[in-house]
Amino acid sequence: LREYTKCFNALSVRESSGASIMKEVCGINVPVVLDPTMMADLSVWKKFDKMPVGIPEKYILVYRFGGLDYMEQQIKRLKTELKLPVLEIPVSIESYGKKSNLIFGVGPEEFMALIRKATMVLTDSFHASVFSVLNHTPFYTFLRQGKNEKNSMNNRMENLLEMLGLQNRLIYPDDTVDCYAEINFSDVDKILAAKRNASQQFLLNALRE
Repeated sequence: LREYTKCFNALSVRESSGASIMKEVCGINVPVVLDPTMMADLSVWKKFDKMPVGIPEKYILVYRFGGLDYMEQQIKRLKTELKLPVLEIPVSIESYGKKSNLIFGVGPEEFMALIRKATMVLTDSFHASVFSVLNHTPFYTFLRQGKNEKNSMNNRMENLLEMLGLQNRLIYPDDTVDCYAEINFSDVDKILAAKRNASQQFLLNALRE
């Protein structure tokens, strides 16, 4: 890896953990830039707005890949506490048999619209977390392993939400979701705007070289 990275004029990574790996393995300092989904302004994503038929006005949206018992327990509790139906996009076998209302035929436009109009999003997905942030949708991100356990997916989501000052939206196995905790999206937007500007400037400089 050290040898092949010498062939590139510019290198970047999406997480601080990736920058640490590049420093340790290759001996080089690599800038951390935003995931491509956050490089575009929200006005781009607002064009993705096709709501599936028959969706209630208020709902909890679940989007998960892993079979997390503690996530399932929190979903059931929030469904009762908020008195809202749970809608789920079936992207894995874990979605089936959980007594959620499954939504089929969800493409990019429907995916974005469902997140944007949800009362709350519960997910273990990096990009569902990203689009919840971009659309100012209250959300919680469930981590597939405990604190301090080495896991690439954990690192991605921890790095993302720590960067945005949203560590309280990370839910570990021993945590409980506070369904009434609000997010100051104004502060998040300011952080994101500065990171977006720096990331775009990196790309411009890299392409000029």
